[in-house]
Amino acid sequence: MAADTDGTLGIVGDGPERDALEAQADALTHADRIDFLGVLDDDADVCGHMRAADVFCSPNTREGFRIRSARRWRAT
Repeated sequence: MAADTDGTLGIVGDGPERDALEAQADALTHADRIDFLGVLDDDADVCGHMRAADVFCSPNTREGFRIRSARRWRAT
């Protein structure tokens, strides 16, 4: 249960659904655990967030440069 954990959700990127997603997030009990980080201009920042995550999801229908680049940075 969310109340029993200290998990957070960071959403990197931007797009046409952002306003709707923020509205959904605001309606949740634990809305304070969701951060919309927007577009990160530095690939190293993107890679850092991916490396720090326990779970990573890319909902894109096409893969971009940053994701391919980040895979080279996979933690071992």
